[in-house]
Amino acid sequence: MPTALTDPHHLPFNPFLDFKFFKFCKNKNIPIGLFYRDIYWIFPVYNKKINILKTEISKLFYRYDLYSYAKLLNKLYLPSRLMGNYIGKFPDIIIDELPPGCDLLDFKDIEDDKYKNDDIINFLYIGGIGVEYQLQIIYNLLANNPKFTLTICTRKNDWEENHSEYTKNNNIPSNVSIVHFSGEEIKKLYKKSDIAVLFVKPHSCWNFSVPFKLFEYIGYNKPVLASEGTYAGSYVSNNDIGWTIRYDEESLKKYLENITHKEIKQKKNNVAELASKSRWVDRVKKVINDLMN
Repeated sequence: MPTALTDPHHLPFNPFLDFKFFKFCKNKNIPIGLFYRDIYWIFPVYNKKINILKTEISKLFYRYDLYSYAKLLNKLYLPSRLMGNYIGKFPDIIIDELPPGCDLLDFKDIEDDKYKNDDIINFLYIGGIGVEYQLQIIYNLLANNPKFTLTICTRKNDWEENHSEYTKNNNIPSNVSIVHFSGEEIKKLYKKSDIAVLFVKPHSCWNFSVPFKLFEYIGYNKPVLASEGTYAGSYVSNNDIGWTIRYDEESLKKYLENITHKEIKQKKNNVAELASKSRWVDRVKKVINDLMN
């Protein structure tokens, strides 16, 4: 919601209250940093959620937010710098990237003697299923392939609404598991997996959108398979923490033919190194440093 509409009734009774406080802070030389989470309101998908009158009123207040941020903030943090291309002109010194952090989990999920070329490789995807999260290619290529397993952990409603895109008569291959876990059960999935999946069909938002799960995967020390044309794909490639390939059958087939446990282990070492510098406390330290200097 835009700032002016965040009261429970969503009516702008105090539309300038927050910004008056920001102005007070600025006048007292108190530095202000703000994290701007998403910009769904800029894209057509937003118009489908509410009626056109509410849409246009909301967009008016969203634009006022950005106008005020440019005047009052010391730092406007975005999940990725690429998101800055969509929010208008801001001084470069204000805009900065602040992706999610990760929690480091201290357990041995795969022993060294498991890294053999003839071992089964276990893929894990955790997240939504639907128009914005399309996994059909990896699902179809891994189905009934004895060299691999695929576990998809998603909300029950998501699977029920979209399972026809993946199965006929809801017949799930023996090497594929569809689960709806949460909490401690999630840790068990990570423990028996080798590679985490963000190999989803790219769309207009994926080139700057930062999946929270990417950093959860990193925290669990999992190499990531990601799609070209996405922020996750670029991040995985730039940090050498997995594999970034085109979202098509031929590219995935070639990848599956060549992947080995030895290579997975090498990528895991890179993930562990990156995770040690990507904790939530590291994000906090960055903000403190930015606003104090």
